[in-house]
Amino acid sequence: MGPPQVQGLSGPHPPFYPQSQMPAGAPGDLGPPSNKLDPSQVPSPVLQMRKDQEVLDSKERIYGTLAICQVDSPFPLPFASSEFQVQDEGNCSPRFMRVTINYLPNTPELFNTSKLPLAAIIRPLADLQNGEAEVPKVNCGANGPVRCSRCLAYVNPFMQFIEGGRKFVCNLCNHSNEVPEEYFCNLDHTGRRRDLASRHELLFGTVEFHVTSKYYNREPKPIRYLICIDASMSSLQSGMLHCVSNAILNVLDNLPKPEGSATSPIHIGIMTYNYNLQFYNLMSTLTQPQMMVVPDLSDIFVPLQTNLFVDVNESRSLLVQLLESLPTIFQEKRNIQNIDACIGVAAKGALEALKDHGGKAFIFQMSLPTRDILGKLSVRNDSGSDIFQGKSPFYKTLGKEMCQSGVSVDLFLFPSQYIDIASLSDLTSQTNGQLYLFENFNANFHGRRLVNEVRMAVTRNIGFEALLRVRCSTGLRAATFEGNIVLSGNNDVELAAVDSSRTLLCGMLYDNSFPAGSSFAYIQTALLYTTRFGERLVRVFNLRLPVVTTLFNVFKGADLDCIMNYYLRCAAKELKKNAEVKEKKEKILYHCAELLSVYRKNCASNKPSAQLILPDSLKLFPVYTCSLWKNELLRAGHVKSDRRAFLIHEVLSMPVELSIPFIYPTLVCLLDDFPEGSISPALACTAESIKPDSAYLFENGFEMFLFIGPQCPSSFYLEVFGFDNPKAINFDLSDIPVLENQLNKKLRNLVDLLRHRRRRYMSLTIATAASKNENLLQYYLVEDKGENSRSYHDTLRYIHSKIRALLQ
Repeated sequence: MGPPQVQGLSGPHPPFYPQSQMPAGAPGDLGPPSNKLDPSQVPSPVLQMRKDQEVLDSKERIYGTLAICQVDSPFPLPFASSEFQVQDEGNCSPRFMRVTINYLPNTPELFNTSKLPLAAIIRPLADLQNGEAEVPKVNCGANGPVRCSRCLAYVNPFMQFIEGGRKFVCNLCNHSNEVPEEYFCNLDHTGRRRDLASRHELLFGTVEFHVTSKYYNREPKPIRYLICIDASMSSLQSGMLHCVSNAILNVLDNLPKPEGSATSPIHIGIMTYNYNLQFYNLMSTLTQPQMMVVPDLSDIFVPLQTNLFVDVNESRSLLVQLLESLPTIFQEKRNIQNIDACIGVAAKGALEALKDHGGKAFIFQMSLPTRDILGKLSVRNDSGSDIFQGKSPFYKTLGKEMCQSGVSVDLFLFPSQYIDIASLSDLTSQTNGQLYLFENFNANFHGRRLVNEVRMAVTRNIGFEALLRVRCSTGLRAATFEGNIVLSGNNDVELAAVDSSRTLLCGMLYDNSFPAGSSFAYIQTALLYTTRFGERLVRVFNLRLPVVTTLFNVFKGADLDCIMNYYLRCAAKELKKNAEVKEKKEKILYHCAELLSVYRKNCASNKPSAQLILPDSLKLFPVYTCSLWKNELLRAGHVKSDRRAFLIHEVLSMPVELSIPFIYPTLVCLLDDFPEGSISPALACTAESIKPDSAYLFENGFEMFLFIGPQCPSSFYLEVFGFDNPKAINFDLSDIPVLENQLNKKLRNLVDLLRHRRRRYMSLTIATAASKNENLLQYYLVEDKGENSRSYHDTLRYIHSKIRALLQ
C-alpha cells in the first residue's frame, strides 16, 4: 500500500520527509509510523489566507453580503482574517454574525448525516472598518418598528409585500400580516414598494430602530462609570495604585462624545477599598474632594445620594486632584493595617452605587481576597478537576444580581501569585464584562499597557441593559446560547452590557424539514439595548442562507473559521467542568476525522483509499487541530491554573476574527522589505521558516513574541535597541524603544498596527537564542512536533488512519 496523499494541488513533486521523527513508544509518538507526504499538496494556512486576500484585492477589497446566497458563487464569504470592506446588500455583515454552515441542509436527516455543528457566532456591536457605512437608524413613528404579529420578527428586506401593499408575508414564519396604516405604501409594477429607496429597513441587513417606552423598564440615560481601586498595602507598594490613578487621569479628556457634541454625557465616580470602603464627593463647587468612609462592611451602603457620579467637564479639577493624591493619601495610612483588599465588598458597593441607573464598574484588584468577609477565597490545589469552577458561590450570585440591575464589571487583576481567577471571573462572566490579567505586575513593564488597556476599555463602544433574541425560519430554532451571559426564562439572553469585542454563540437545531420548495432559510437576531449616550434602540441583523439538498453543497458552505471558534468554545466550556485537557484535544481530533470521513464516504467514495480527501472548505481543519495541541488553553504540561482560567473566560466570548490567530499565530520576518504601515507577508509557523540571520515577530491576538536569530546582524540590534551587543538587551522590555531611524520606526509601526487590528494592547516579549525567553518559541511553531504533540504532517497521517478506521 502506498503512502497517503493529500488531494489538492496537482503535479509531480519530490517526497517530503519530516524534519524529525521520534522512535516508537517515545513521548510524542502518538500515531502510526511516518510515511512520505508531498509538501506541495499539504494545505498551508498562510497560502490559503494569501489566496483569499488576493481575491478580495482583485475586487478592491469590497465584499457584497448577498454573495453568500449563491451556492455556485466562487467566493461566498471571506476568511475572518482577511482585510475587506463590507457592502450591505440586504444580508448583515459577517462582522456581526457568522454561521458554521452557510448552505443549510433541507432536512434534519441530511443535517445529522453531515456531523457539522450548526451555530451562529454573534458580535452585535462589532467595530466597522474604515470606509464602511454606519449602521442606519430608522424611526417608524409612535408605534415603533413594524413586526410580524405571529413570530414578532422585525420588518426586513426579505419580507414580501402583497395585495397592493396592504399586507406583508413574514419571511421567517410565512404569516400574512396587515400593514399598519402609517406604514402603508403602494407597490410598483414589479411588486416593490414605491418608497423602497428611502426605507433603510427594507434595503439593509443591519439597521437600528428607535423604540417606544414599551421597550424599556426605566428611562434610558447615559452610562455611568465607577472606578473601584484596590488601595491595600500591596497595591501601594507594588506601584499598582499609582499606575491605575495615572491611567484614569489619561482618559479623562478622552471619554466618548456624541457626534457634534463638545462634551461627554458619561459621568464618572471613584471608589477605593482596602479594610473598608471609601467613596468620594466630587461636587464641582467643592475646593477639594471629600472622602466618605463605610467602616462597617457587614452593612454596605452608599453614603452619597448625589455627587458620587459627576460630569468630568465640570469636576475635572477635583478628579485630577483626587487621582494625583490617592497614593499619598494611602501612604500616610500605611501603618494601620496590612491586609488584602476585599473585592467582594467592593463589588457589592459598586452594585449599590449603580443599581438604580445601570452602568459599568471597573475594578482593579491586586491579590487573593483572604479576609473572613464577603467572597473570602483561599489557595486551591492546581491539580483538582474542579479548579476552573468558582469556589465561592458569592461571586456568581452577585454577578447575576448585577446583571439584573444592568451593572457590568470589567476586572483588572495584578497578581504576583495565585488569585483564583476561576472564582473572581464569575463577576465578569455573569455581566458580559472584560477580564484583564497583568501577571507578576511590574509598574515599569506593565505601565504602558495598563494605560492603553484602560483607554480602550473606557472608549470602546458599549451598550447596556440589553436583551438579545434569535429567530429562525420555520423548521429551525435557536436552542442554546453560550458565552459570558445570563439566560432569562423566555429564551432571551440578558446582558448587563455588550461591547464591540464581546460575542456569544447561538446553537441551532432542526425541529422539522424546511417547507417543501424552500430555496432560502432566514435567521434574524435582535439586540435591544441602551447606548452609552442614553438612546434606547433595537439593532436587527438579518441573514438569508441557501437551502440545499446534497451533502456536497452542505460541506461547500461550511465556514471553518466559525467552526474552529465553535470547537474552541466547546473545549473551554468542558474544561470548566473538568480540568483534564487531553480528553478535550482528543475530542476535537475525533470531530475532525469524523467530518472528513463523512465527506469521504458521501462525496468522494470513488477516490483511492490511499488519498486523504479534504473538501475545499475544510482544507485547514487538520492543521488547526494540530495547532490546538500546542495552544495554551489545551497544552499538556504545566500551565498555571489562573492563566488557563483567564483563557477559558476569553475564549467563551472570543470573536471569530481572533480565534484563528489564537489557534495559528501570525509570523512575519522583520527583515523582509515591506512598506511602512503594512504587514510583511506571513510565514508558516514551523522551524523551517526561521533563519538564524534574521528576526521574527509572532502574534496570537493576546501576545506578541519577538525572536532574534543567533546570527542576526549587529546593525539590527543597533537600529532597533540602540546598541550592537545582543547581551545588552533588557528582556524585561515591554515595547521596542523609540529611536530615530527608519527600521526602528517601521517595527514600532508594525507593532502598533497589529495592536490596532486586534483591538487589544498585546504585550511584547523579546527573546534571543539561549535567552531566558527562548523556550517560548516552541509554542508558536505550531506545525512542528513538540513534547506530547504531533507535527502537522504526522497529524495528517494520523487523521487519515482514523478516517479509514471509521469507514471500515
